[in-house]
Amino acid sequence: MRRKKKGKLWTYMSDMNGRKTQIDYILVNRKWKNSVHNVEAFSSFSSVGGDHRLVSATIHLSLRKSKSTPSKEKYDWSFLKDSTIQNQYTIEVRNRFTGLCTGEEDPTERYEKLIKANRDTAGKLVPRRTKVRKRSTSNHPLIVEARKEAQDAFNQHQQTPNSVNEERWRISKQKIQTVYRDIEERELDSLIQEVEKADERSKHGESWKLINRITGRKASRQRILRGKTKEERRQKWFSHFQTLLGEDPVRTTEDDVDLEPILQDICIDESDFTVDEIKKAKKSLSDGKQSGPDDIPPEVWKYCDLDDILLEFTNGLLNKNEKPNQWSEIDLIPVPKGGDLSDTSNYRGISLAAIAAKLANKMILNRVRQR
Repeated sequence: MRRKKKGKLWTYMSDMNGRKTQIDYILVNRKWKNSVHNVEAFSSFSSVGGDHRLVSATIHLSLRKSKSTPSKEKYDWSFLKDSTIQNQYTIEVRNRFTGLCTGEEDPTERYEKLIKANRDTAGKLVPRRTKVRKRSTSNHPLIVEARKEAQDAFNQHQQTPNSVNEERWRISKQKIQTVYRDIEERELDSLIQEVEKADERSKHGESWKLINRITGRKASRQRILRGKTKEERRQKWFSHFQTLLGEDPVRTTEDDVDLEPILQDICIDESDFTVDEIKKAKKSLSDGKQSGPDDIPPEVWKYCDLDDILLEFTNGLLNKNEKPNQWSEIDLIPVPKGGDLSDTSNYRGISLAAIAAKLANKMILNRVRQR
């Protein structure tokens, strides 16, 4: 904006000495500052009937739809512990999966239809996870009751001022502080018990959230990665983790030499996997773990009767060396180590693979360990 002339810069004229000052402003949020095209004070006082000049602004708004990708739906998978929900979920997934399949798909296409069947069923039967807000201690029933008692004592003291009513008012105020301390101590004991229970279940993430809540420690604000565009930042992540993971080794003719086996006469069962082997592998699954790129959480495989569907994919891997491509994909989550968080070198990664792929690996490992 151009700077205004001196005659346009004042907004108030004092009745005492006729001094002109600029004391009237239009406040605009920083994100809208580029939308302000003109601001000026009107010369006439008659429009408002006062000693202040009317200040106006010309604002052009350009509203754009947010380009951010929608976040994934977060479901409360603990509902699958209910046997009724388990049966409904199993039937719904089977019906949807059967309706989508034609029998001519390859493993990747078939598994993709299982992912869609699970996603649609979850949206229909499983409730969304709700964010639990911390209840204010001041709204606790005991605090409300103590506050009401103190208010009654104060009113009584106002109506009839004497030493007895004054003492009653003083004691009621002390009671409020005592009740506050008792409630805070009970809440602290409850949180400590939750930390111990979470640690027993190996829920370390939940434990640290509770510990940070007890100590009042807040998560450090992460700075955005350096880069002019989203694509440039994504390419930086890709290059960083590609460097960490390394490149594929270069094969030479020397690598084709047959190696002598270290252990002789190893008899590993090569027959088809069975339902019992799947059930044994599922015992290693823990509730509340993050799913992989297929968005099928461990609770679905653990509590729902989908063993025959998983058996079809695992036996295809064992006998035909055919597996869904989704089993080779991972979600790579960057975790800050410290230092300048706008630099990719200060991050490490956590890989989240499909739970079904982990079960297949577990079944193979169980067979190897038997021998």
